[in-house]
Parts: sequence; structure tokens; C-alpha cells
Amino acid sequence: MRLLFAASLISVSFTSTALADDGKLFLSGSTTLIPIVSNAAEAFTQQYQTWDQFDATLPSQAIVIETSGGGSGQGVRAVLDKVADAGMVARDLRPQEVEAMGDHQVVRVGIDAVAIAARHDNPLHSIHDNLDTDTLKSIFSGEVSRYNQIDNNLADQEVVLLVRDSSAGSAVMLQRQILGETPVSDRALQMSSQGQLLRTLLGNPFTFAYISAGLVNANEELKAFALNGVAPTQSNVVSGDYTLARPLLIVYQDADNAYLDAFMRYLLSDDGQKVVTDLGYIPVKADQ
Repeated sequence: MRLLFAASLISVSFTSTALADDGKLFLSGSTTLIPIVSNAAEAFTQQYQTWDQFDATLPSQAIVIETSGGGSGQGVRAVLDKVADAGMVARDLRPQEVEAMGDHQVVRVGIDAVAIAARHDNPLHSIHDNLDTDTLKSIFSGEVSRYNQIDNNLADQEVVLLVRDSSAGSAVMLQRQILGETPVSDRALQMSSQGQLLRTLLGNPFTFAYISAGLVNANEELKAFALNGVAPTQSNVVSGDYTLARPLLIVYQDADNAYLDAFMRYLLSDDGQKVVTDLGYIPVKADQ
């Protein structure tokens, strides 16, 4: 079974003509998507410099593309509040978000697995490469809080639990697929971004977290656990066997923003998709 990430919501039409006066784009939201959008924007700007160099029908304004974080929920709110040209969302849109936005566009630029991970020298890695859903639920809910409670062969050492804020796409996914109605442990340390989460995870061998698989792939010090016997590999994500996976979306309401239209075309081009792959994420074409 192949992954279908809200395909009915994805409507891309690259025929718009309206333009802002300054040639600037601002995208807000998911911190998972910030490296993709920022790196792609840098490559796009270096290659073309002005919009007309990419598309001769556009003005010769300098290309300026800026990003801001805050989480997937913030990305949707920024679009609704009209304080950003587009929102970056690392999860499927919620029904109420779809309704609130009315006519809108959704562009899927990649796919990301959410990995359960720790440093290579984390005690749990010494005896387990695989964790099941029940074990993860007991850890993230705080039912167990020390490594010897997970396995009595391990030391009596606290599990330093790291989680994202509730508006993050990865937090929504963990809640839905692992915890259900059970709340996250109140002992967990809440991280405001994937970057903060990565730095904290790397800084302590006893930390334990869910994190973008792209970041795990890019850091040799980290190692992901298999979930219910399935590793978070590209083939397992595309086949649907690894279920903690999510779409990486750009959402917007203004279908007449030709600068945004052009940048979306670049993100879906071979050059744009190479940025996705180079950062350890799964390109859109892998799921087609």
C-alpha cells in the first residue's frame, strides 16, 4: 500500500499572474520545513537572482524569500491571519483548518518520517533496536521514567524525555498514533523547534525523543529505533509499512501570487527536490 497524504486536498495550478510590488515572499510555520525552504531559497536566489531570470514573464525584482518558525499550527494561522504568503505544515491539514481556509492551495514538497531516536550510546540501544507501541506509550506518558523500568538489565537512570510543543506536526502524529487519549508526561522537556530538539538530544546520552528522520539521517551520533519491527527507511515509508510518516506541505490562499507560484515550481523541480533529498527527507517523486 502506497502512502496517500490527503491527496484530495492537493491542488496545484501554476497559472497565476498577480504580483506584490517588492518581489518578496514570507513563509511561516513548521521548523521541519525551514531547512528545506531556506536551502532551496538560497539555491534559487543564487542561480536566478531576479524573478525574470527564472520566468521571463515576471518582473526583474530581486528574489527575496524569508522564513519563520512556530510550528505547523502557526503556519496555518499565519495564512489565515494574512501575515505570511504561505504556511509550512509538516502534517495533514485538520478538517477545521481546511474549512477555515476556504479556497486554498496545498503543495506537497516532500515526505518525512518521525523517528524514535537517541544517541548511539543511549543505554536502550545496547539491548534494543526495536520498540513496540505499548513500550513507547509507557515512556512518553511517563508511566515509566527510568531505564531499568523499561528493561531490568539497564541501569537505574532517568529517561530524559524530549517532546515538541503541541502545535508541532510531529507532536500531533505521536499523540494520534502512539498516545491516543493519554497525555504526554508532565516531566517531558518541551522543545520549541526541531533545531532545539536536535541540540538537546545530542547533548545527553540519556535523552530519548521523537524527531524528524531527516535529522537522524544527517547526524551520525544518533540512531533510530525500529517501530513494531519496522525501521524508518525511505522504502518502508513509501510502502506505508512505517506509519509514523507525514507530508511536508506548503499551504496558501492566494492563488494569484505569481512569485509564490514560481517558487513552488522550483521546489518541485529536480533542483528543488535535490534539496529535499540532500537534507535526508524523501522527495515527492519517490511516492509516485
